[in-house]
Formats: sequence, structure tokens, C-alpha cells
Amino acid sequence: MIKLKMIDILKKFSALKDFTNLPLPVKVSYWMGRASNIIDRELETYYTENSKISAKLMEEFHALKNEDGTYQIDKDGMPQWETPEIKAKADAEAEKELKVLGDIEVEFPFEPLDINLLSGVNIKPATLGSLEEFFTPLK
Repeated sequence: MIKLKMIDILKKFSALKDFTNLPLPVKVSYWMGRASNIIDRELETYYTENSKISAKLMEEFHALKNEDGTYQIDKDGMPQWETPEIKAKADAEAEKELKVLGDIEVEFPFEPLDINLLSGVNIKPATLGSLEEFFTPLK
């Protein structure tokens, strides 16, 4: 069984997408499809929870609002706060809660693939290195 923290999945996501777009042997492609389904489901949950955290903190720390009652958001998508001190407190709380969210482990109910199945596949070393948990080491 393979276990990865959400933060690691987020870091590996682009490598995974690159890898799944390669012409792969059928067994590898099927296996990666199963892994991708789990990752997609977990990422959807992660982003939903991330949004809930943001909404909770904007309410709790009284982010500035527009006249229509929506939160004031800067060009980078970040909420605006009344003072730098409040922003610092909100940022610290967000960091703490996002760490908890990122540390959640995701289990993949299958064993790593034999890396020898990738023989003949033209894959970038950086991509393969990013996905090392999904494959058995070379022997």
C-alpha cells in the first residue's frame, strides 16, 4: 500500500499529469488511472476544505467587506484586513490549519508498480523522481 500526505500530492500533481499523458504500457496506464481517480477525489475534498478554512478565517478575523457585503480581495486573491496585526494573526492561523490539512494521509490501496514496466517509455528524470513512491526501486 502507498501512503502520501496531501501536501506531497499537491507537489507531485503536475508531474503526475505529465506522466499520465505519456504513451504508457496498458498495465501502467490502468494503474495510473486508478491512482489519478483517487488523487482527483482527494484534491476536490482538499480544495473544498481549504475554502471553508478561508471563509471561517475571514469571518473570525473580520476581513474587510465591500458595500455589497462581499469580502475585499486584492489582485492576488487575498482578503484585505483592517490592520497588519490582524493580517498577521489570520495568516498564522491559516498556516496552522493548512498544515493540518496538508498532513492528512491518503492511502492508495495497491502496491507500487515495478519500475521495469517503464522500459522504453521516454520519461523525464525529474518526472520519474517526483513519482518515486509509485514505483519499486531498480534492482
